[in-house]
Amino acid sequence: MKNELKCRMSVITILIIALLYFYPKYDILVEYITQSVVFLYSLYFKIEPVYYGNTIFLNFDTIILLTVSPECSGLIVIFIFLFVVWMIPKVSIQHRLIGSLLIIVILLGNVFRLFIDILVGNTFNVDILRIYHSTISQLFILVILCGCFIIFMKISKSEQLVNK
Repeated sequence: MKNELKCRMSVITILIIALLYFYPKYDILVEYITQSVVFLYSLYFKIEPVYYGNTIFLNFDTIILLTVSPECSGLIVIFIFLFVVWMIPKVSIQHRLIGSLLIIVILLGNVFRLFIDILVGNTFNVDILRIYHSTISQLFILVILCGCFIIFMKISKSEQLVNK
């Protein structure tokens, strides 16, 4: 029991240190998300947009700059998920590690979310894109986060802990 608690607290401490150390840049994740969105865009529209760092140059009748900020990279959502995975007691390390792989689902969901944002902007206009990104798009990533948490609970059979 003490070893499990020490392990959980060590991982949580490492997560907090990593979050604070890399704040506010998170360049690697931001660039990965930007490149992934550009890749999806090029597959869908058959045109590869120009991008530099975390900025994508899009042509919606006029040139629009879409900047993928550290907040839009999904990092905070990933950290929230990891904190929850490692905070729940009485779950084996093996199940926690397997549950941590759901980060991939969160990342892919976030890339898809940003791509849908671009589709909305392309279909309608930039003003609708901003409204969509601030509302429905945020709910989309929240649903993905909750879905990953439910999957984690099923994998680790943690729902039995809640019912006791």
